[in-house]
Amino acid sequence: AEESKRHLLMEGFGLILRNSLEPLLAPGVTPLLAASLFSEDRFDHCPLTEAVGVWARFAGLGRSQAAVSWFERYLELLVPPLLDALFVHGVAFEPHLQNVVIGLKNGYPAQVFVRDLEGTKLIAGLWSGQLPTELDERVNASVLYSAERGWQRIAYCLLINNLFQAVSYLALNDSDLEKTLWRVWKAHLEQFLGRCDSAWAHQVLGGLLRGESIPNKSNLITRLFKWADRDSEYVQMRNPIAALVSAEPSQDTCIASIETKDKANGTSSTT
Repeated sequence: AEESKRHLLMEGFGLILRNSLEPLLAPGVTPLLAASLFSEDRFDHCPLTEAVGVWARFAGLGRSQAAVSWFERYLELLVPPLLDALFVHGVAFEPHLQNVVIGLKNGYPAQVFVRDLEGTKLIAGLWSGQLPTELDERVNASVLYSAERGWQRIAYCLLINNLFQAVSYLALNDSDLEKTLWRVWKAHLEQFLGRCDSAWAHQVLGGLLRGESIPNKSNLITRLFKWADRDSEYVQMRNPIAALVSAEPSQDTCIASIETKDKANGTSSTT
């Protein structure tokens, strides 16, 4: 067949064969796709609500306390590696809901996996590794991103697509709990910046902490015009931290104790 037709066939019928996560799972851990966990079916059943309930009963916590400690642990497992990869190593993963698998034990996050690495991008000028010499110009252009594009990608995939959804289903229309969850997120950003020397990280994450807006990918326009991902348009979305900037830190942002974390995972280690 002609090359153009072969390309169309590959786009239409291509399959991704993934390696099983089973060899990587700790004992007693059940993997769930974040997209299925942070959602509800036609019967209004939400797997996350069930998981938080299991964790609350296991740890002897109230529902709100369990939701906060669940979110804290999820952030601890997911966020620092992704931000280190971006700001230190120049690697921009694609941690949206379809690419993140959460391993639960007793309803509590014990492991997090980021998959589908074919969408990973490298930040020009920060990535220090060598690309294969046989890559053509078109492929190089699709892999190498500017710092601005790399940040936009992480901001959309991690914050808007992933964490916004997680907070929504953890809070369940409880505005006070939602504010507490965003305070937890704010505290994690501050903690990361406290140990990160990257001027770029302090610029963009510091902006988030000051309440600056978040770049949101305009998926509909991108798909409608069949633009490449690097050419996607971004619009600015209101930052939920903006409402917290002038507020005093909540005393509820560190509810999860070392004991409850260790109890859930059956270990004596700390994070």
